[in-house]
Amino acid sequence: MRIRPLITALALGAGALGANLAHADLILNFQNVVAGSSNGSISVLSNGTVKTSTVSAGMISFKQKAPGASAYDNDLLNSFCIEPKTSLLRGDTLFSTSSLADRFGQPQQNLISRLYDLHYDTVSSVAGAAPAFQLALWEIVTDGASLSLSSGNFLTTSSFGGALTMATTWLTELATWSTQLGSQPYSSAMYDFVALSAGNSQDQLTVTRRAQDVPEPGVLALLGIGAVAALARRRSATV
Repeated sequence: MRIRPLITALALGAGALGANLAHADLILNFQNVVAGSSNGSISVLSNGTVKTSTVSAGMISFKQKAPGASAYDNDLLNSFCIEPKTSLLRGDTLFSTSSLADRFGQPQQNLISRLYDLHYDTVSSVAGAAPAFQLALWEIVTDGASLSLSSGNFLTTSSFGGALTMATTWLTELATWSTQLGSQPYSSAMYDFVALSAGNSQDQLTVTRRAQDVPEPGVLALLGIGAVAALARRRSATV
């Protein structure tokens, strides 16, 4: 089984993703924090206890293989952490897969989908975007709709540089959008999500980009005719 959640577009349909990955297992081996990372301190309140730790925030890269396979896939799996209170294991770790709906309630699904739709493409192209994305995601999965990095069950207590400011801006925009959305469900038009869970290591969230619909040949022909007509009108207007 192969999951290829790269930043570049993939030709995977939504139905195929769900069918292939439902309740599957996958062995992941941590490689690196990629696309730029920032260090800082976070505090997470869990079961009445506050855990403060120094972490590196960014996108995580894993080697991957199916259980029982002798060799890793050629493709690396990229993901973001959705369990900040747990440490990430090194070495081969068995993960089970589930959908976003299996893991989170509707408000968090809405916010996660919107975060990915707006900012996931910037992770590899904008300085500070990868750690900002991780901080924003940690806030959503830990605090739900409160969306403040300075209060609640998830706090950033120091550093992270410009990524902290970027994440705060994104979360402020998401809070406004969520209020306007109200109780309506929101689904990503661009990505399919897979939650990766391990009992002894950080849980992860990875995505594949949906194949974009290609217009029918007749529609393409009409678009071409329209473009030619517009060009002809422009030329006649300048004569």
